[in-house]
Amino acid sequence: MADIFEDGQQGSRAVFVAALAALQAQGQAVLDGLAQTETDTLLRIQQDLSVLNGCRQRAHRLPVQDTAAQFLTSDLLDVDQPATSATVRADSSSVTLLERSNPGEPTVQSAQFSTSDGSIEQFSGMYRVTTDDGNAPTGTFSIQLYAGASLTLIIFDMVMSPSSPTISVQVSPTGITYTPATQIACNGSRVSAWLPAGEIKYVRIAITPSHPDTLGGSAYTFGLTDFTAYQVDYQMQSEFQTQYIDVTPGSSQLQLVADNNDGLVYSLSLGSGAPYTGVAPGQVLDVPGAIDVEAKLVSVSGVTAAVVSGSPTTAVLTEVVPGNAAAIAAGSYVAFDNVSGPFHVTGHVEKTLTTPLTITLGSAAPTGTSLPVTLVSAFLDPSGSGMLWWLDETGTLVNVLPANLYANSLSVTDADGNPVRLAPGLNPTFATHLTIPVFALYQGNLIYRPLSLLTGSPVFSVNYTAGPATIPASLLVQLTTRNRAVTPVFQGASLQNVY
Repeated sequence: MADIFEDGQQGSRAVFVAALAALQAQGQAVLDGLAQTETDTLLRIQQDLSVLNGCRQRAHRLPVQDTAAQFLTSDLLDVDQPATSATVRADSSSVTLLERSNPGEPTVQSAQFSTSDGSIEQFSGMYRVTTDDGNAPTGTFSIQLYAGASLTLIIFDMVMSPSSPTISVQVSPTGITYTPATQIACNGSRVSAWLPAGEIKYVRIAITPSHPDTLGGSAYTFGLTDFTAYQVDYQMQSEFQTQYIDVTPGSSQLQLVADNNDGLVYSLSLGSGAPYTGVAPGQVLDVPGAIDVEAKLVSVSGVTAAVVSGSPTTAVLTEVVPGNAAAIAAGSYVAFDNVSGPFHVTGHVEKTLTTPLTITLGSAAPTGTSLPVTLVSAFLDPSGSGMLWWLDETGTLVNVLPANLYANSLSVTDADGNPVRLAPGLNPTFATHLTIPVFALYQGNLIYRPLSLLTGSPVFSVNYTAGPATIPASLLVQLTTRNRAVTPVFQGASLQNVY
């Protein structure tokens, strides 16, 4: 304003008013710029938050070890929306009974923060608590509403932090006696809490971080960026149904892992065209089309053999326990003392009043008396190639693994029960330099290398599971209640491999 008139210049009302108008316009431009900057900043924050939420939703869909399928409620991609009558809250990854509109959202009168330990520093609506010993404090937000109301649901957003905090919510009509929330669901920074029936005026939210803001630090940040309370009535019954998703089993059995809460009833359709069948949390289910192969050494208890000189391919059996030798039929493979063999059983003469129980072997057995007998289901090729043969689920002798093998299920143990290492893709021709015996898994065959390290019996046990790579499955959840102010909460389920 000082440069409008010079010293000695005649004053002018018009010039002065024009200067004031210019100043007003400049000030308004500054305010408009600040308002636009605020809008742009909030928009960028909202966009970044949307990106973070999208990353979290994608993170829920990452493969998890030993998990064959996940029935998620953190988004609507797998939800059969026409068949679902329940309310799906993707923000907090939860499903409730269908909500009935009830007008009125109580407003907050005051909110106070306190901590169980440390000093508090407040900034921009957030609180940083610093502790001397570095132990995680519990930050408590005490919220008072203007008037009591029959609340059933509160939703609040916490300040984003790297920790996975433990959260508890308590409510009270008087501020003296508090009752805990019936259910809490948390998905990232969004938390939903379902409250017990009754009038509520005071809300207490306690948050205990799992670790500090920075690695090795002693500072913990607390804050509520949003808080909303609802008065909601619920339908008495609703259903949540997923679309058919691909299950990727790794074993012949799957276990349903889900919330075992009152008011939740589960039904599962497992397999193409399979009907919905009632299942319970923790129940183990068979994978359609999957088979288990357990080619192992079985000691024939209560049976010994005597191989006499002059008839090296005939063994006379003695049954300490009558009937136990019935499993040694023609086509079986046996070993004596688990040190020599296997010997192919080419004949089996049942015991009569005058004829002893004998088995005819395909090759010469070691001479001896009272030799323990073991049934053999897996052994190395007698030609010395090191190739492993075993009996599959049909009792057929094979040397090639099935194409639909679940790779993680394959294991081989020696005659003493010690595991033998597996080397997938190793060409046995280039494995003579090894100092530890392995089974080279090459072109579907199991080949022992190096043969020079084979000092014990050439018999083994083979275990594996084979089955379909994917199976379609759909989960149906029925939610029921007897109180319109209370709802069961479903937070997703999964199918875990059972080994």
